[in-house]
Amino acid sequence: MNGTDDAAGSDRNDWWRPAQLLTAQTSATVAFTFAVLSMLGQGTWTVAAQSFFGPGFGPQEYVVVAGVASLALAAGALWLGRRVLVARATTSSPWAVHLAGAAVIIAALGGVLAVLTIVGGIFGGVAL
Repeated sequence: MNGTDDAAGSDRNDWWRPAQLLTAQTSATVAFTFAVLSMLGQGTWTVAAQSFFGPGFGPQEYVVVAGVASLALAAGALWLGRRVLVARATTSSPWAVHLAGAAVIIAALGGVLAVLTIVGGIFGGVAL
């Protein structure tokens, strides 16, 4: 395009499109961030869930929600990290490939811990 605003759109207004937002560098950075967050366990999502479900939201449910949220973050990290690793031949940033690889490893461990948390929350109960 010529950089001007016209009826068909412009290259200046295409920044929001997924293909422009999810560059290898962005995907790798977000994947790594999600992977680390998946290892942290409880966070704002569990507070939000507790606020949504009210005072009847007990410790066992709290643990399960933390596990599900961590699993979702790990899955997102795996998806974004794999996206960069699959496209490594066309990626111009070698650091993005390395960061994505680290994200996949951390996310895999975060996913395993999240599954253990969910299983423990459902079957093991919580001993305080």
